[in-house]
Parts: sequence; structure tokens; C-alpha cells
Amino acid sequence: MAKNPVPVALDHRETLLRQFERLAIQVETAVPELGIERLASNANRDMLLAFHNTAEDLGRNLARYSAPSPPQEDIRLLGAEFRKQFRLPALSETSELLQSLASNMTARVTEHNRARIDDLRHAMDAMTAPWLNMRFEFRSLTGFAGLQDLGKTLRAAATFDAEPARHLRVLLGDWRREIEWPTEIFTDPFARSHFYFDRGLDPALTEFPADAFREVLAIGGIRPPLPPLIDDYDCPPTDEHDKEERGLERNNTAHDRLQRFETHVRRFIDQRMTASFGANWTKHHVPGPVRQQWCTKQEKSREEGEPERPLIAYADFTDYEPIIVREDNWKRVFEPIFRRKTLVQESLRRLYPIRVCTMHARFITQDDELYLFAETQRLLQAMEIEM
Repeated sequence: MAKNPVPVALDHRETLLRQFERLAIQVETAVPELGIERLASNANRDMLLAFHNTAEDLGRNLARYSAPSPPQEDIRLLGAEFRKQFRLPALSETSELLQSLASNMTARVTEHNRARIDDLRHAMDAMTAPWLNMRFEFRSLTGFAGLQDLGKTLRAAATFDAEPARHLRVLLGDWRREIEWPTEIFTDPFARSHFYFDRGLDPALTEFPADAFREVLAIGGIRPPLPPLIDDYDCPPTDEHDKEERGLERNNTAHDRLQRFETHVRRFIDQRMTASFGANWTKHHVPGPVRQQWCTKQEKSREEGEPERPLIAYADFTDYEPIIVREDNWKRVFEPIFRRKTLVQESLRRLYPIRVCTMHARFITQDDELYLFAETQRLLQAMEIEM
């Protein structure tokens, strides 16, 4: 995985204010032209993101730093107008909605949906939050069905087999090719979502109000419990910014999940490599510059009075891939688990932008959350780690 430069993190107040300023400028520009009501019903994806992926989270947390401003009020009203577009269908409508879904899909997908029609019926009937867009009903239906399909695929026994991986690619996009990471995706949630769409993420999967999105994920089994934190493989941060309290609720939650996930990845690699190559495996099976960085971090941690941890506890997120796909490591240790190098590379790449954003107090969107829940669940399952 290429290591591209990541923007230097600002302190939390400046980070929040600058991100809010960008959002407010977009809203101030659009509101006079279209008005709140028309803007809220506009199908422009950038503004949809502003409504339900970032604005509410930011608005709640920005209040601790400054008094509400007129653009802030515009954003609140915009979010309210957006939520008005959604309704909770009556139980008596479920059959009609499912029939509409089936009749508008291709023959192959229709057959697939008919085989699990009862699952979709139960999922729809279990919803309590408004989720059906009254202007774009079919888009809401396909997004809802796609999330249930994603959950079913993730619960399969072997998501790194070829067929499940192909199916996930239809929903989440194709990330197999090496990526040159555009710098703006780490600071601009709109640019990041467009980057995801360019990879092939289906935007209908996340076009729900926040409470409905959380509920659909839970019903579909896509938001698993947090894995436990393994203290021995949790390296304390050396960046002063990373030690500060984070300012965004969605960022906090994502950071916690990734931190726990990474301690399991480190322990998994350590245990498997030790079993195959012995306790000193890092001397001969890790790229030299990478191992030297670990040693430097370990020494600094020791000087600060921290308890000594296994060397891999000091790994960065971008260190896992070169260890796993290195030819001797792959053949002897990791191929039976991940099947193909491109599959595990693809999975880790989908997580990389979220990893950067959680460590630098950036917005975490519903698109980010979808990748986070799907890929951490998939990798932990392949590593046979209980959640």
C-alpha cells in the first residue's frame, strides 16, 4: 500500500471550525438560489452528505466552541427538511414494496431476491425509523435490500472466497488495483465520498437519515459488537494530537473500533508468524526500514515509562499489507486464510481512508462507516476472532 503524505492535523477547535466553514459556505451559496425546501429535496449527493452524514454531528460538537451562527441554523433547517422526505411504511405495504422491488430488477437479481423475500419482509417490518424516501422510493428500496444482502454475505463462512468477494465488489466497489491516494480525500468528506463512488460504491446504500441507517445496519448484522481491546498489542500514541480528546461522536466511535480491531490484527500476525518462523520472526520477515521504525517507537515508549510490548505492537496500519503479502510469509502463513493477495489488499485499502481520518479528527461519514463495519467484520472472521 503506497504511503502518501497525510495532512498535518490541526487542534480540534480549528479542525471543527474549518470543516464547518466549508460546509456553511456551500449551504449559504445554495440556499438563496434554491431555498431550504428545494435544496433539501435536491438529489445532489454532496448536499445529501451535508445533511445527514456530517452536519448534525458537527453542529452538536461545535456548540462547545462557539455560539450558533446563521449558517448553522440553515444547516439545522436543511437537515429537518431532508428528514421530512422519509416515511416509515405501514406493515400492510411491505408486500407491495417487495413486489415493486422485484419487478424493476434484472432477472438474475430478481431470482436472488425471491429466494430471500421473507428475510427482506422481516427486515422491513422490524424498522422503527422513517427510511423510505417518498421522492425516490425505488432508490431507497434497492439501498435497503443491498444492505441486507451485504449483511448476509458478511455472515457467510468464507468471505475471502472468490464468489463472496465478487459479490461484495458489486456493492462496495473494486479496490484491487494499487491506489494513489488523493490528498483531499483525507480532509474533505465530499471528495472522499466521490472517491468511493469512483471505486464503485453503490451510493444508495447510505442515502438514509442517520437513525434509519444505524437501524438498517443493525437489522442486517452489519454493525457487530466491538471486539475487545488487547492491551499488549495496543501501542500508546506518540503524536500529541492523538492523545487529545476527539471532538466528533462518529469519529470517536470509529476510532475505538479501529483501535480494537488493530490490536487483534497485530496479535494474529504475531502468533501466526511466531508459529511458523519462531519468536525472532521480525528480524528476517519484516522489511528492514519498517522494523527499524518499530524499534524506534519501542525505545521511545520505554523511555516514557510505558510497559514493553511485542515489537509488532508499534506497527502502523500500512505495515500489515507488506508483511502479509511478502512471498515467503504469504506461502507459508497467510495464503490458506486470505486465498488471494488481491483480496486482503482490497480489504485493507477500503479501511485506509477511515484510519487516516479517525487519527486526524476528520469527519467520518456514513460511507466511511459502511466500509468500516463491513471490512473489520470480514477480516476478523477470516482470522477466526470471535466478536
